[in-house]
Formats: sequence, structure tokens, C-alpha cells
Amino acid sequence: MNATFERLAEIFARRQAGLPEYVDAELAACTVTTREAGDGEVRAVVMGLGGRAIYADQVEARIRKRWPELNHRQVQRACDFLDARVRLAATPSRQARRRTSWIWNF
Repeated sequence: MNATFERLAEIFARRQAGLPEYVDAELAACTVTTREAGDGEVRAVVMGLGGRAIYADQVEARIRKRWPELNHRQVQRACDFLDARVRLAATPSRQARRRTSWIWNF
């Protein structure tokens, strides 16, 4: 009986971790850019959460402030989504590399 209750609790917790549509839409509309800091360090900037630009390390606090009705799992899921977008923006694209052989320098 106890294992069944734990399994049901796990299923309901997974359902509650889903984000509401309005949160999902606003997170998808965010843009992520990178900026160089003073020491040559690259920082990611997230634009679109409430109209302001924030750094990637401030995302969780901004999400909690913007949507206080989200539970801990939903906030974590939103942070993970934006973290994945930051990682994609921070990785250099393969198309950006130029060929350096003499034949391409005409």
C-alpha cells in the first residue's frame, strides 16, 4: 500500500513540474546573448523576463519574483530550460570558423 502511494505521489509531482503555457511561451520568447567581461570572461545575458536584461546567475531569483505561484520543481524546470539556452548561445558555432588555406583567400 505504501509503495502504491509513493508511486502516485511521484506521478502527481511530475505533472505539477510542467510549466503553465504562459510561462512556457515567455521563456521561449527570451533571447540569450553573450558579452565579454573585463577579464576576458564571457557572460550570458538573458533578455525578456520582465523587459530587463539579466545575467544567467540571476535567472532563478527573477523567475521566482516574476511568477510567485510556481512551485520549486517548476522553477527548477524553467531554470534548466534557460540554462540550456545559455549553453547553446555560449558554444561557438561550427559555421563561424573560416577556412585558412590559400585557396579561400582570393
